[in-house]
Amino acid sequence: MVSVHAPAVVLAGMVVHQGSRLCERGASSAAFRHAPVFAVQLSRRATVCGQVAALPAGLALALCVPPRLGAALAGVFVLWWLATVQRRLANHCWLSVVAVAGMALLPAADDAVLARNLLAGLYFSATLFKLNRTYLAGDASAGCVVARLHARLLGLRLPDTVFRCVPPLVVGTEFAVAVLLLDPRSAPVALVLACAMHGVFGITGNFPFSIVALGLWLVAFRADSRGDVVLRLGSAWPVVASALAAAAAAALLSRSPAGRTSAFVAGNAVLGAVFGTLCGLALAHAPEGDWDSAAVHGAVVVLFALNAVSVFLGWKLDWSFAMFSGLRPLGRSWIQRRRSRRVPRYYLLNLPEQVPLGLVRDIGARTLWEATCGGFAVHEAVAYWFERAARRHGCTFAPVAAERRGDVLVPLPGSGAQPRRVPLAFPWMIPVDFAVPYLG
Repeated sequence: MVSVHAPAVVLAGMVVHQGSRLCERGASSAAFRHAPVFAVQLSRRATVCGQVAALPAGLALALCVPPRLGAALAGVFVLWWLATVQRRLANHCWLSVVAVAGMALLPAADDAVLARNLLAGLYFSATLFKLNRTYLAGDASAGCVVARLHARLLGLRLPDTVFRCVPPLVVGTEFAVAVLLLDPRSAPVALVLACAMHGVFGITGNFPFSIVALGLWLVAFRADSRGDVVLRLGSAWPVVASALAAAAAAALLSRSPAGRTSAFVAGNAVLGAVFGTLCGLALAHAPEGDWDSAAVHGAVVVLFALNAVSVFLGWKLDWSFAMFSGLRPLGRSWIQRRRSRRVPRYYLLNLPEQVPLGLVRDIGARTLWEATCGGFAVHEAVAYWFERAARRHGCTFAPVAAERRGDVLVPLPGSGAQPRRVPLAFPWMIPVDFAVPYLG
């Protein structure tokens, strides 16, 4: 028998996510400070330490200290890490942050109930936000675009009807998982569907999300009244087989736009093995513990209702569980029609005639090119920090406010509106042409 504190399981998923991102973007990305999500720019040293060491330190505390105290102490390091996140806070990381906070505040006996409620809220929210024409029936649907791209990379030629079936299939699966998870008798079926769905998500390039989600499933099924995830395995072979099967599937089917590069395939195979291990551990047990807690149910329902309202009113779109939904800033789907006067501002940036090397180091060459190539507009929070960095180096991006006219963003040279220092609650960068598929 092996037991691990529930907050540690959640934090382990975040550590995997962060390690994957640093490997993907390069070690130098840990020092980037050009677009803090929460509008707080730490020193370079604090940023690097927060990106590299904060989550592992939080995980160590969650492993070694009793669950409630461990979650509270780990929460301090999670807040440090949050202050260092640049450009975009991933939805699954935000879900993990909420889970750790809940585990620090609630009794240990409620950990499993909290995890189940958060997962149900995640899948219900993802279903709701995908109920729009762009996702369900548009040619630019993220479901269709990702399926077509992966099929092309695998060399498969499939009828267009197959790709058009992907969006409704995803919506139906997410909704089914959410509904089945509400009843302990049907929860094992929900877990099987979730493993299959997240396995596909992982193979198409999002194993970190799948690993974080399966970590929560493990807590939902195995956390006991003391806040420990207890694993009683008569044999390790089912778990080993699950890990090997997931790793093999990832190695054989993973593709990046650059092709079947060895580094990408190897990395995805490792992540696949972690995902498969979590699937095997979760599937090896029936759910235990209390299933009902009115206080937890009520709190989670209120949180997700407020989240949905914030999207409907146009207050935020990132870290709202609207991933791959087809919703985009300044969009016109039925979900976004009742927006407040607080419309997100986007700016067009111009590359300085002479770009100091220090500015390239501060922002990153690829990010610098994307933000100034003319095909994208950046959120005002990003424009603010970019311009601040540019002026330190004696140049300017000359930011110009953009406005949607028809299906394009056009500059408004005479607007006079300057970028503001605000939290980054919307995508940091969007295509200026609304006909271009948006996968945020």
